Formats: sequence, C-alpha cells, structure tokens
Amino acid sequence: MSLPRISSALRSSRAYASVSSLAISRPGLQAAVAPSVIKSLSKTTHGFQIATIDDKGPVSSVAVVLSLGSRHEAPDAPGAAHLLKNVLVRNLADDTIVRTVRGAEFRGNTLSATVTREHLILASEFLRDDLVDVVPELLELLFNKSFQPYEFLDAVPSVLAESQAHLSLPEIKIWEAAHSLAFRYGLGSPLFITKAAAANLKRSSLISLLETSINPSRLAIIGSGIDHSELSDLVSSSLASKAFPTAESAVSPSKYYGGEIRIDAGPNSKAKYLFAFPTVGIKSSDYFASAILAALLNGSSKTQWGNPSGLLASASTSSTTVSTDLKSYTDIGLIGITVEGNTSEVSQVGQKAINVLKSVASGNIPEAALAGAKNSVIIDLENAGREEVIANVGRQVLTLGNFSTSKEFAEKIQKVTAAEITRVAKEAFSSKATVVAHGNTGGLPYADSFIY
Repeated sequence: MSLPRISSALRSSRAYASVSSLAISRPGLQAAVAPSVIKSLSKTTHGFQIATIDDKGPVSSVAVVLSLGSRHEAPDAPGAAHLLKNVLVRNLADDTIVRTVRGAEFRGNTLSATVTREHLILASEFLRDDLVDVVPELLELLFNKSFQPYEFLDAVPSVLAESQAHLSLPEIKIWEAAHSLAFRYGLGSPLFITKAAAANLKRSSLISLLETSINPSRLAIIGSGIDHSELSDLVSSSLASKAFPTAESAVSPSKYYGGEIRIDAGPNSKAKYLFAFPTVGIKSSDYFASAILAALLNGSSKTQWGNPSGLLASASTSSTTVSTDLKSYTDIGLIGITVEGNTSEVSQVGQKAINVLKSVASGNIPEAALAGAKNSVIIDLENAGREEVIANVGRQVLTLGNFSTSKEFAEKIQKVTAAEITRVAKEAFSSKATVVAHGNTGGLPYADSFIY
C-alpha cells in the first residue's frame, strides 16, 4: 500500500524563513531584567561572619563552614578530619541521634557533613519556613560536648570503608599521590584515613581539632534562599551564651616541592599519567586567570557528540585523551594534565601536551579559544549545584572576607587578559612537575624522559 502524497498545493503554501544569527542583537552576559538576588554579609557580636544569597525561592540551605580539613590535622593525628566528619551528627547530651535524623526526615529536609583538604561543612536543605528549626539544630550539633567512646568506635569501620571505596578509583588515587608529592605536609596530608591511622587515633584528637576551629576567623555561617536578618537573629540568639577565642589561629603557609611516584595497577590496566604544576590560590588576583587557563587547555569533549576541544585536544589520539583539572586552595593551587588511555601512547601524547603548555606560556593564545574558555568557566560556575555554591561562598568568606555572586564572577572573568593567562602559565610551567604514573608501570615513561 502506497502512502498518500502531500499535494503540491499544500507544499507550496508552506514558507520557511532563514534568519542569520549574525543579524540578531546580543544583549551581553545578563538579561535586560535579571531575577533579583539579594547578597548580604554581616558579623555577629562574636565576630562570626554570616553570608546569604536570597533568590526569594521556596527552598533554603544553611551551612556551617569551618576551616578544618586534612590540612589542619596534627602530625600525630592523620585522618582526624575524615573521622570527625562522620561523628559530627551524633547523640546530644539530652537527646539521641534518632530524633535528630528522624526529625529531618519527617520534614523532608537533608542533613549532611562533608570534608575537604581545607574545610568541614555541616549543611541542611529545607523549605524556607523551617529555618527557625534548622539553624539552632545545626549549631547544637556543632557545639555538642557529648562524645561517647562507642560512638567513636562505631564510626571507624564506615570511615575505613569510605577510604577504601574512594581510593579504589584511579582518578582519586593519583590526585592523592600528587598532593603528597607536591606539598608533603599540610595540603599534602591524606584526605582519607588509613587503617593504621584509625588504630592510633583518639577521641581527644577529634575534639581538639574541632575546638581549635571554632574561632571567628575560621567559621562562617552561609545561607541560600534565606532572609539575611532572620538568619542573623537566629545565629546570634543560638550563640549568645557561648564564649569564643578572639585570637586568630595561624595556619602554616603551603610550600611546593614536586616529584615523581609510580603506582602499579597490573599489566592490563588503563594508563593514567598525571602532570601537575603549582599555580595561584584563591587569595591571588590571578585566580580567575588560572581558572581560564585550565579551561583553555582542557582536552575533553564539551558536547555529547563532538570531538575533544581545548588546546590540548591536538595532543589526543582516538584511544588516548588529555584532560585538565584545577585544584584551588587558600594560598596555592595545582593545575593538572592527565593523559589517559593506551600505555604505548602515553609518551607521545604526554610530550605533545607539554609542548602545548610551553606554547601557551610563550603567549600563543588564540583569541577564539580564549573567548570560549571564558564562557566555559562562566557556564560551569552558573551550573554549580546549591551545595557547591554554598561551599564556594563559605570558602570565599573565610579566605577573602567577602564573596562574589555568579554575575560578579562573570564580569571579573571577562576582564581577564591573554597577558595575565600567559603570566600564570609561565609561572606554573617553569616549576618542577609533580608526576604520577598509574597503570602498567613497566611500560610507562619516567618523568625525566620528557622535554619540559
């Protein structure tokens, strides 16, 4: 049976317009009337900073952000920050963890704790009307003096299981090794607790680490989707009867070393070869240039169907790719180039990647590629989830004493020049590389086989 044909009369009645995108006026980064976002920052009478971004939506988030991570651990208590993260929500002196957890579940709220190399974050997401319940609860958990031996012992197996799960992933394992090589101490301390460290850790080490961090210079309360005055009043009333140290607690500045380590994963394993170089931290005026540099180089694909993009895409093959990561901290950072794929191609692809780095450090930055990299950074910032936004605001407040909205970030990124990126690249790539080889180490090149 043949399909009916569309009549010529019907075909001729259809008209399609072709409009060139070049003819359309582009208004710029922001819509003419953008959604109103209220940015606020204040201090309590104790000196704790409170920062909020209110978009007037129905969902709110609150996080207590502390400058407390593996960087701040005592030399005789590695893993304390990781274990503390898992016992931060526990029985109160006059109540049980069951009521705390079930209360959050009953209201449909979230309750979580996360730890990084520099920060411990206790956070909750909830409907706007629940603010009055959530804030006192979070602060009560933070200042909880009750810590029973069984709670400490019960947390150890789950923390060790977390470590094992994370360190089984090659991408995490190579970055852990890179931090250890690059910084040795502080930022080089392990993020994940080991079995040996857990066996020697004491409750007093966790309590001491937390008490040291409850200091106006190292703790901030961050809110999203919250009226600033309401959050400020609740925090002030919750802290009114407490006393805190006024002196700022010093943190040793980071020092970069570099080096090489080889991690054998068996003869049939996929190769992962990391080159990492030191770059600026969040405090630096060149921080945005470092973020753009990472996006400019990144050789991974930005679309579902497209080929690898970024300047490092030229170094890739059909079976071996090159990608970029930026790890930013308060006073320093690491920009990493990871070659992943066939062991036999790592040497060739790695050398091509280094040549691209050298070219950028010499000032060879295509104008179109720079514009695309800036847009990529802005899009990634805007697409960050609520939890990531809260963490970034907390990090800015504790580091800089202020914070930027996504609109302000976009404006700063667009002002970065090619000369600034060249300077950051030159400083980074003139340093000794941190090299981590993971895979069949018998077939992987050594760091000194490359021409830098």
